[in-house]
Amino acid sequence: MTPTKGTTQEADDVLRTVFGVGSAELEGAFEAAGPLPAALFDRIVEVIDSSGAIKLLADWENQDRKSAAGRTASVPVRAALIVLFLNSLWSFGYSHKRMASTIAHRLTGKQRLQLGISGAGAGSADWYARTWRASMRLRTLINPWHCSSLGKRLTGAEYTVALDNYDLVREERAHDLARKLVRASVELLPKCYLENYRGDIALDSTALFVGGRVNPSPQKGKPHRDRHNGDFQCGAYTRLDDHDG
Repeated sequence: MTPTKGTTQEADDVLRTVFGVGSAELEGAFEAAGPLPAALFDRIVEVIDSSGAIKLLADWENQDRKSAAGRTASVPVRAALIVLFLNSLWSFGYSHKRMASTIAHRLTGKQRLQLGISGAGAGSADWYARTWRASMRLRTLINPWHCSSLGKRLTGAEYTVALDNYDLVREERAHDLARKLVRASVELLPKCYLENYRGDIALDSTALFVGGRVNPSPQKGKPHRDRHNGDFQCGAYTRLDDHDG
């Protein structure tokens, strides 16, 4: 069905209500992956700030902080969260390099100041270390595996210890953070779309196709199960069985 002029204008009006810009400006912002229109940038910041997520993160930092020592961060946790939000809109990865590139090339000087980002740097390499520190401060607050070293392949015994040290409090923090961000995003919608809303939220679970060979191969006599999404909590893999080994 080809949209009529009226429905196209209506859709554009809705986009302006939600994002602060119309369809053409929105498309241009995502295609260029450069500095965002001020209205769209302000709306994204508004989502983060109105969600209550920043207060949660500050409370958790205070709970976990062992001393008041330490230098003032040039990239605050709030800024790291907003940069992650921006990278998701541009379909970029969440790597430290991508985050540093966004701060260096996709934010204007005024937008960096608005996020509380201080310091100078012309390229992503200038921002990499600062972005890494901000990202790690954010992730540590909600990382349930923070007591374990997962930077290497664990033995069965080491994996058992890691499971014993799994932090359910920080897992719940991650859920709380996600709920607040999703709720704030939903509340951007015009009231006419929320008339029948009762608090149910469905998060996207798009398949993530992992690179490399198909693994494991279906075995004779066993049901075939597609394995697309990476599951960092899956069981140990054995060559004679599968990831539930």
